[in-house]
Amino acid sequence: MRALPAAELAEWIAYDRVEGLPDLNAYQAHVCQAVIGAMGGKRVRLEDLMLRPATAAAKRLTPEETVGMLGRALGRGGEARPPAEGRTSP
Repeated sequence: MRALPAAELAEWIAYDRVEGLPDLNAYQAHVCQAVIGAMGGKRVRLEDLMLRPATAAAKRLTPEETVGMLGRALGRGGEARPPAEGRTSP
């Protein structure tokens, strides 16, 4: 990574004020929405895929809550699938 001279930074700031730099968060959300649709997933709103800043009041899930949430999302009724034969889970 190279250093950015102050003059070049000033140019980019001026460009951003006139044209606007691309919103990478929106691009990533669009890609996720396309992948979910291509894989036959349920229709998801773009707003649901946009990253949001973490809040201090956000509750951290326990491992059991995480497994249950993923299981429900994958249609397994909250149950985790056992590891395949000969494989161990971390």
